[in-house]
Amino acid sequence: ALKTVRCLMREAQKMQHCVFGYLDKIRNREVDIYHFESDEKGTLEVILSNEDELKIGQFEGRNRKPLSDQSKLKVMRWFTNAVEKEGKVKNLEVNKAWEYES
Repeated sequence: ALKTVRCLMREAQKMQHCVFGYLDKIRNREVDIYHFESDEKGTLEVILSNEDELKIGQFEGRNRKPLSDQSKLKVMRWFTNAVEKEGKVKNLEVNKAWEYES
């Protein structure tokens, strides 16, 4: 996860969007921000509702460009595997904007 001021500034510059504005939410443990890189590059927001729930929030490319269904699927697989390894999450909710053709 991107947690330092420097990492967030670098992500904001590289991806040309407002991810730096999440600094207070990161410090308050309301969200985690991740950089995604595969065929496309993107920034992923994970909302930390409480200790039993996580929600995937925004997932956007450079200049807030929507990312492909293939990239969304890769992130969902990664996230689901990470959640299962932790074994702490009872509910995983996905942002409605994440609907894609399977």
